[in-house]
Amino acid sequence: MTTSSSYRFSTFANGLGLVLRPMPQAHSVAVGMWAGAGGRYESARHSGVSHFLEHLLFKGTRRWSCEQLKQAIEGVGGSLNGFTAEEFTCYMAKVPHRYARRAIEVLAQMVRHPTLRAQDVDKEREVILEEIRMYEDTPGQYVHDLLSQLLWPDHPLGRLLSGTAQTIRRITRADLVRYWRRMYQPRNLLVACAGAFDPERVAR
Repeated sequence: MTTSSSYRFSTFANGLGLVLRPMPQAHSVAVGMWAGAGGRYESARHSGVSHFLEHLLFKGTRRWSCEQLKQAIEGVGGSLNGFTAEEFTCYMAKVPHRYARRAIEVLAQMVRHPTLRAQDVDKEREVILEEIRMYEDTPGQYVHDLLSQLLWPDHPLGRLLSGTAQTIRRITRADLVRYWRRMYQPRNLLVACAGAFDPERVAR
């Protein structure tokens, strides 16, 4: 493990990256799991697949249901969230410091063992289609999207992170599973942790 000022960086044998920022004076811990999966890496046919997958990872794992995932974090006063960007997708949890291990376990389950059930795919497809309609009705967001298309014509960075109604309807469960298997490997993931925790314990 290398150290730069108060940050600690390491890479495990399987390629997983780890960044730690111990803050002994804090009373909480923030954990983020970052996947190198975003709009830049999508084909035109599968535009929006990263964001679609982000939605699905909150719907349950082999170990926990959607409700159990939320309860495990929010039930102890924490927060659980995620977002998709052009070059990465992030899943994050903030919890009181004594629940740091739980936050890591919940996020690890979501990222590495999602159920990706067909019924959840169908349900989230409708949610995302509604989001797309909402963006189109929001002038500030719509103008920003148009600007990106002008700046990056015929390029992944010029496409909508949410995809279009056409691409979202076309993406299948098999497409999502293939993308998850390819992009959510340890070598393409990084765990970042900041707050009141024991660095060696978190690394273990």
